[in-house]
Amino acid sequence: MVSHAILDITDDNTPTPLPTLTSPHVPNHTPHPHTDFATMASTEDKYSVLLPTYNERENLPIIVYLLVKTFKQHDINWEIVIIDDNSPDGTQEIAGQLAKVYGEDRILLRPRAGKLGLGTAYIYGIQFATGNFIIIMDADFSHHVH
Repeated sequence: MVSHAILDITDDNTPTPLPTLTSPHVPNHTPHPHTDFATMASTEDKYSVLLPTYNERENLPIIVYLLVKTFKQHDINWEIVIIDDNSPDGTQEIAGQLAKVYGEDRILLRPRAGKLGLGTAYIYGIQFATGNFIIIMDADFSHHVH
């Protein structure tokens, strides 16, 4: 087995081995020498749900309620990015009302000009996600909330 040491160069140009630190998520992970652990420790995980919609006026309030309920029960920081493809049934108006109820920082409506497809909706929505975890779902209950 080959072992590699990670070295830091001190002010007097002397190489000094850095300690190997472990992470519960990545076994035997050695962080970058300039990792700011104080910032990392204070960073909270956030989940962004990408929720493309087209004619989901009736389903949207229910799925949003179930997602919010689940996130609150588990004390999870969250946001829901609703990507609507110009639904003619008033889905965008419902999304706007949900943003007023739950907060515009939690429910982000990002409409598109027309029916452009599910895959491109996810690609479009990801640019607005601020979470470090991204969940992709459909608004028609084809994905279970729990």
